[in-house]
Amino acid sequence: MTSKDGRKINLRRGEYYKILRKFNPLNSYVIGDGFSCDLSLPMALGFNTILVSDFETMQWAKNESSRDKNSMHIKSLCSLLDTKL
Repeated sequence: MTSKDGRKINLRRGEYYKILRKFNPLNSYVIGDGFSCDLSLPMALGFNTILVSDFETMQWAKNESSRDKNSMHIKSLCSLLDTKL
């Protein structure tokens, strides 16, 4: 996978892929605080993804996550309680 700004993102994560394939992407959410390790593969497989972003989250990660219609950003896991999914 190549990000919008040209970064190479490795999607070859065999064990993670095996776990994700056990779930239906249409009614499952993957939550992560890093795009390349946590969310890039689920996003490529069509999962709903949620990026937990803070002051250390790189802008390119926020941008990549924003490209997908099934993705959203939150500032903390507690904010999920106030979010309609």
